[in-house]
Amino acid sequence: MSDAAPPVAWVGVASFDVYTPEARSKKDKRSVVTPIVERLRQRYPVSVARLADVDRLDVETIGLVVINADPEPCRSVLETATAYAASFGARVGAVRIDVERWD
Repeated sequence: MSDAAPPVAWVGVASFDVYTPEARSKKDKRSVVTPIVERLRQRYPVSVARLADVDRLDVETIGLVVINADPEPCRSVLETATAYAASFGARVGAVRIDVERWD
């Protein structure tokens, strides 16, 4: 048995709402939400999911997750990624970011 401390992981979770009041159909809403989700996946080391309000036309909640051995990169990536999502011109609100130790 080794006396070394077990590895520690930090898990960062973010969620935010994308408002689509102009959407008249699910297709209209997808045309706003899908590019945000795809570009976040391409640009940042995060997992991205459409979490809630998928059936509503006016809003959808998107979630991001990142894991690292250090908490600061988790927070930094999530803050940068959520700011990037807001740069698409869609109304983004209710950003929530949490980083917790997982061991």
